[in-house]
Amino acid sequence: MEEWGKIKCKTDLCLDIKEENKLIFNSKKDIYGIKLKHLDCLPEINGGALLKNQFSIEKTSTTFQANDDKNPIPKGIGILIEFDGPIYQSCLDQLVIYEDAGWVLSHEFYPVYGCMDISACNFNPRANKSDKNCNYPPEHYDCDGNCISKIDCTGVCGGNKIIDECSICGGDNSSCADCAGIPNGNAVLDNCGNCDSDKSNDCVQDCAGTWGGNKIFDECNICGGDNSSCADCAGIPNGTAFLDDCDICSSGTTNHIANSDKDCAGVCFGKTILDCANICGGTTKLDCFNVCDGKSKLDRCGVCDGDNTSCGATYLWPTDASKTVTAFFGEERPHRYHAGLDIRTYGKIGDKLFATSDGYIKKITVSTKGYGKAIYLQLDDGNVALYAHLNNFTKEIDDIVRTLQKKHDKYSLYYTFDPNEFRVAKGDVIGYAGDTGTISGPHIHYELRDSLGKPFNPLYEYKINDSKSPVVNQIAFIPLDFNTTINELSKTQIFNFNRKTSNVYELNDTIAVNGKFGLGINVIDKVNSQPFSYGVYKIELYIDDEKAYEVSYDIYDYKDAKYIYHERDYQLKMELGKTFYRLFSGVNKEMLFINPEYSAPYILFEDNKYHEFKIIISDFNNNKVYASGTILNKKLPIIYTVHDQNSIYFENILENEYEYKFHITGKNDLDKVLPSENTYIQNNIINWEETEKPFSILKIDIKSRDGTEYLPQYIQILNDYTPISGDFYLKHYEHGVILEFKTNDFVDKAPQFTYEENGYRKSFNMHRVAKNSFETPLIKPSVFNQYNNIEIHFDTMPKHVFKYDAQNILAVPDKKIKLLYNGGQTILKGNKYIFNDTTMVWIEQYSELINDDAIITMPILIGPSRIQFNKFLELTIKVPRREDLDYSSIYQYNEKTNTWKYIPTTIDKVEMALICNIDSGGIYAIIKDRKAPLISNIYPGNNGSYYQNDFREIRFNILDESSGIKDEKNIKVQINNEKPLIFEYNTYRKEVHYKLDEKIAEGKHELRIEAFDNVGNRTVKKHEFYIKK
Repeated sequence: MEEWGKIKCKTDLCLDIKEENKLIFNSKKDIYGIKLKHLDCLPEINGGALLKNQFSIEKTSTTFQANDDKNPIPKGIGILIEFDGPIYQSCLDQLVIYEDAGWVLSHEFYPVYGCMDISACNFNPRANKSDKNCNYPPEHYDCDGNCISKIDCTGVCGGNKIIDECSICGGDNSSCADCAGIPNGNAVLDNCGNCDSDKSNDCVQDCAGTWGGNKIFDECNICGGDNSSCADCAGIPNGTAFLDDCDICSSGTTNHIANSDKDCAGVCFGKTILDCANICGGTTKLDCFNVCDGKSKLDRCGVCDGDNTSCGATYLWPTDASKTVTAFFGEERPHRYHAGLDIRTYGKIGDKLFATSDGYIKKITVSTKGYGKAIYLQLDDGNVALYAHLNNFTKEIDDIVRTLQKKHDKYSLYYTFDPNEFRVAKGDVIGYAGDTGTISGPHIHYELRDSLGKPFNPLYEYKINDSKSPVVNQIAFIPLDFNTTINELSKTQIFNFNRKTSNVYELNDTIAVNGKFGLGINVIDKVNSQPFSYGVYKIELYIDDEKAYEVSYDIYDYKDAKYIYHERDYQLKMELGKTFYRLFSGVNKEMLFINPEYSAPYILFEDNKYHEFKIIISDFNNNKVYASGTILNKKLPIIYTVHDQNSIYFENILENEYEYKFHITGKNDLDKVLPSENTYIQNNIINWEETEKPFSILKIDIKSRDGTEYLPQYIQILNDYTPISGDFYLKHYEHGVILEFKTNDFVDKAPQFTYEENGYRKSFNMHRVAKNSFETPLIKPSVFNQYNNIEIHFDTMPKHVFKYDAQNILAVPDKKIKLLYNGGQTILKGNKYIFNDTTMVWIEQYSELINDDAIITMPILIGPSRIQFNKFLELTIKVPRREDLDYSSIYQYNEKTNTWKYIPTTIDKVEMALICNIDSGGIYAIIKDRKAPLISNIYPGNNGSYYQNDFREIRFNILDESSGIKDEKNIKVQINNEKPLIFEYNTYRKEVHYKLDEKIAEGKHELRIEAFDNVGNRTVKKHEFYIKK
């Protein structure tokens, strides 16, 4: 026991196995019991403290326990149990030792290191800690070196070699195999390397002497040949085909005629052909009657020289609302043409819409914008009838719409039905007139489209009561070249017609034109008993009795919409707000509206003679009006008036060839103009009648004997000094720019235009174009863009100088642009081909005062405004303070209505900027919208009480006059905080309406309405209401 006393124990109890059969303990406390599970490997007990102290012992095949509550084993070191055979720690599974009162003694086994793998040769059964040093016998042997596997034919223990079919130990049967690999077989190789036992199929030699070869003599008697050595170009041996002048294999078996690929000019594969007049490369064509150079053409119905009325359709008028048309096919709309008829409903909704012919419902659309609710009717004759701005469809279609809206959880729909799914007969009710979508008032928009989807003029199918002729207002002479002048000036000039009879108009004066130009006419159509003005149907231009241009609004190709401001004058639309039909073609020459036989790109005279123009304008009922005038091919000089006291003469003209008229007026443009009958010129001396202020200005109208009229001349006849003030106006026309300076009051002398270019100061005289307006001549954009430090100087006492301040950049079609203004606070960017030609883009401060405390940044003027944009420009304006981003957007100012128009805008919080896309020049500024949407006329009313059977709808009005409400997605309506309702938002009436699908339960309910405007202002309305039986 003394050697065991060295056991050091860190717990209450340590155990160890000694002499293979003794379980030794070292305990700091008395032991009252022991319990363990074992693996049926516990030997019999024949000694130890358990027996000595007469512990009560119970032992089964898997458990062992012993205890004595009164006579414990004393603490210390000793033999706890002595077994009659070896004992291993692994057999003492889940050992538990108790002290007094059943408390468990924590214990641990003294560590014994060794190999614990029983399969190892040095396995230590006493080890309870692996020393990671186990020794194993070699494969196929035991620990005593005995072979425990099969010995092969070479005597190797565990070897895998056997005797093969050739009696070779470890052999692979090859030593006695034939050519086929069969041991002891009889197959042999022939001369071609074929292995078999049949000698009758041995190979032979080919024509080249190769055993088993496949070469034969070809048709050219060449061994192994491919017939090419004697083949023609078609690959036929000994053939007769050959390459012609165009390198095409011809004759022989080719069925190709030699040199047949030459055009009439002898060019291989050329495109030049003989025209109908047998002229190579000629342009004379057959008309629809096959007449060479004939003028007949097919109408819409495919009838040669037809009048488009023979297509055979007998359509029903589409509604019972009225037979009054408020807009015709082909009228101008923003960036597009009107593609149908607008039919008057006199402000009502609910009038019936009829199927105009037999067919089926092709598709329906539902939207708060555009056509609103629309129905597309596929007619059996191949055409499509479109009805737009409906209030509702038939009940069956309405039910389908509600189902689809619920399925897709949204109001807007675009749904196509299967062919013939909804058949309709001519006269069937298919819907009801309304005011949905983008609309200025209730009406029916009705279109007819052909089988290719192109809208055509519905008046071919209907007759309206109209015996009134169109009304001609004005004519525009439009320069089409940089050097062109119209009555002295290089810009478009407008002239009024004199009405001679009900349908005959004439220009009183001869117009002097020099260079390429075009005409534009402002004309409207009128209809019996109607107050509306309409677009016309057809316009023809004759120059000296030869037709030069013809346009008729028969059929519309949607891709032609991009040409509307080439066919209608964009500049005059922006300047005057009027529609001028251009009577010449350009990039729009291929439009379906324009007759390709009469599509002159310009008018040019080179003979210094008089010429006549005649314009015939027709409506669809063939009511015609005639407008004519005289043009003189002449370049008028700019007149400069020179006077000293009462002596006067005019530079550049001979005074005895002109007629004069005199008027007196004041210095301001708004002052009256009175005739001065007692004023006259004689021998270069002007004698004017005495006058008093404010009539200090003499106006002189000058007209030459040939009928041309010059710009009026003005001189100051009374001393009436006023300090000079005024503003700059940069005007960009198609072929150049003009800088205008407009004074507030009359200035007697024209100013000088001065500028820096290439380091030199230069100048030229401006000329007076009106009493208080001076202009530069037309300047090319690329030249004006080089001008720096622009000023105008009035040589008065004292001298007046005005500086023009703008940032500009040249936009070349195939290059992007980026223009910075105000130190980069404003940025304008654009992609390629914003404009068709080289154009100047500029930004300047808008000088007019606009009183609006919501403006965050000073308004800027972006030019050009007279040139059409092909694409958007991106405008970025930075704000001075971060809080200015909230509830703000970029707006465009309308000078005529004195209103601001919201432009969809994004926010760049990093750059503290607002960004939008603009499609035209104009006045822009950032405006903060502080007003939330206004919600009114709510039904049900707050605290209202309603009978269950009567309560069938929810409705209210919503208005936002500044940034506006984009669409129904900016509005949310809920009952009792449940799923938002799918309602109808009528943008024209500013009304939200929801029709209940089922009755609402009795009791108290809450209606919640939430609306956002386009800049994020929010309004929430809550109404409590009660439902009773």
